[in-house]
Amino acid sequence: MTLSLDHVIVSVNDLQTAIETYRSVGFVVNYGGKHADGVTENALIVFQDGTYIELIALVEGRTRDEANFKQLLKETGEGFTGYALLSDNIEADLASLKQRGANVGQIQQGSRQAPDGQILQWEMAPIDHQMSPFIIQDVSDRSLRVKTTPENVTHTNGASGIHEILIEVSNLREAAQHYGDDVSAPLAQYKSLRFEVGDSAIVLHSVKGGTMEPYTLTLHTNRTTRNPYTLHGANVLFI
Repeated sequence: MTLSLDHVIVSVNDLQTAIETYRSVGFVVNYGGKHADGVTENALIVFQDGTYIELIALVEGRTRDEANFKQLLKETGEGFTGYALLSDNIEADLASLKQRGANVGQIQQGSRQAPDGQILQWEMAPIDHQMSPFIIQDVSDRSLRVKTTPENVTHTNGASGIHEILIEVSNLREAAQHYGDDVSAPLAQYKSLRFEVGDSAIVLHSVKGGTMEPYTLTLHTNRTTRNPYTLHGANVLFI
């Protein structure tokens, strides 16, 4: 079983406003389209390493209760809501996870219509009834969902990929079991655990009252100026 980081999700109140905010700090942001339920829509910030940030929002006039992906929408405010691990054989990977003790959800079908009218399809399944992480596999070609063309991945702030997802958890032992079932053996550090996932990593920090959702994202950059940002509730750092 080899899973890699696919993308990290940021729930925003207004998609166009968020697109403009992220563009203002040097990201290339492309509108992704509406999901099949017609309730949510997204925009993508794609990196050279094939990972990306997804900005997700309700379509104007729709409500969170109507959404198929309501767990990825914050009830109040904005910010990170989850992330996906990429599989090339979701049934085998879920069977392996289940054998290792993970609480594996049912495979669900997902899709969205791209701006050019093309229907992009994938399969996905939650772990432990959460979306941090969920497993995803493309049905249509991944290059259609994640367009790593030079114009899409060349960001003026130099961002080239996701280095780490930082997550605060209230019980490190329980979180270690959850993530150990999902990814790999951790590297233990003081009050933290680091899990390698392909070229990226998931880092769990023990904090009283912590949640299982990401709270900070660190990105690779080739720029010497590395200003941190808080963008629609999402902390973004450059290394």
